[in-house]
Amino acid sequence: MRIDRVKLVMELAKRCWSIKKLAEVSGVSRQTIDYIKQGQSISLLGTLGNKGL
Repeated sequence: MRIDRVKLVMELAKRCWSIKKLAEVSGVSRQTIDYIKQGQSISLLGTLGNKGL
């Protein structure tokens, strides 16, 4: 699944949320969100494995 990093940044600004706040609310690590924000790819299986899914 592709995440539009421009939309992510815009939504963070609209809500006045930091990466830390989004991480807390979503349960996704700050590092993962930061990678997405920077346009880097991440391993979805690794992320899901950390969530116990």
